[in-house]
Amino acid sequence: MFNRKDEPHPLDDVIEHAISELEGMDAGSEERTRAVESLKTLMELRAADKASKKFNVNPDVITAGAMQLVGIFAILGFEKANVITTKAIGFVPKVKS
Repeated sequence: MFNRKDEPHPLDDVIEHAISELEGMDAGSEERTRAVESLKTLMELRAADKASKKFNVNPDVITAGAMQLVGIFAILGFEKANVITTKAIGFVPKVKS
């Protein structure tokens, strides 16, 4: 339901591979400069993707919660207008998570 921080990102392996390739290149070469730019782009993509997935809630959870609230308010409204002598809370479904 919620994204956890300890889940590995799909780009982590690619970034690690790019870093390991940088170690064998000459410091002033044009190839290393392009590789560093590619690594920078990969890091920005990973950061943007993690930021966009910061708080995801399953729509089914929201729907189930809304339906339970509607049921509770319907029962409370009926009890306010017409007194029920039984236990009305027994009509409300229990949450299964």
